[in-house]
Amino acid sequence: MLRLGFALLLLAAPRGAAAQATPLTVPLPAGTVVRLTWAGAVPVRARLLAPLRQGADVVVYCRYPTPGCAGTPPRDTLRHAIAGLAQVELRRGTQARRGAVVGALVGAAGALVVLVGTAEQRRAGESGRAVAYVLGSGLVWGGLGALIGSGHDRWVAPTP
Repeated sequence: MLRLGFALLLLAAPRGAAAQATPLTVPLPAGTVVRLTWAGAVPVRARLLAPLRQGADVVVYCRYPTPGCAGTPPRDTLRHAIAGLAQVELRRGTQARRGAVVGALVGAAGALVVLVGTAEQRRAGESGRAVAYVLGSGLVWGGLGALIGSGHDRWVAPTP
C-alpha cells in the first residue's frame, strides 16, 4: 500500500523538465498559443500576433484566452521586450490522460481499502463482486480525473 501511495505522488508531482528549456529554439508563427515566462515573473498564457524568432527584439501578443484577443485584429495587443525571456512553451493538448490514470488509481486504491476493512463481514465466494467493485470504482474515479485533467493545458518546450 505504501508503494501505491508513493506511485500516486510521483504521478501527481509537477514535471520540471520543460522549465529547463532554452527560451526559443525554433521560430514560432503568429497565432501560436504559448506560455511566456520572463525572469522573476509569473507565466503568461498568450497568442502570438507576430512571428517569434531568435534575434527578435520584442514579443507581440495578446493574453489568451480573453475577449480582447478574439477579434481581428485583436484590440488588446501587448508588446514586451524579449530580453529577460526565460522560457517559451507551446500548448499541446490537455492533462486528461494523466488525470484519468491518477483518478483510476485513487479510486481502485480506495475501493481496496474499503474491501480490506470489511473483509470479515463478507461471505466466501463474493470475490467476483469485489473485483467488480474495484474496477467500477476505478472507472468512475478515472472518468472524474479525466474531466478535471481536461481543464488543464499541457505545456511543452518547442522542439525543432
